Amino acid sequence: MWISLCALVCLRLLFVAQMSVLFIIMHDVLQME
Repeated sequence: MWISLCALVCLRLLFVAQMSVLFIIMHDVLQME
């Protein structure tokens, strides 16, 4: 139970991190133009 819960939290954090990185990259690209 705890292992699956921790895995879900880790996956959620990884997903949020990837989205934030993509958002920052897109923001930088828009500013460069």
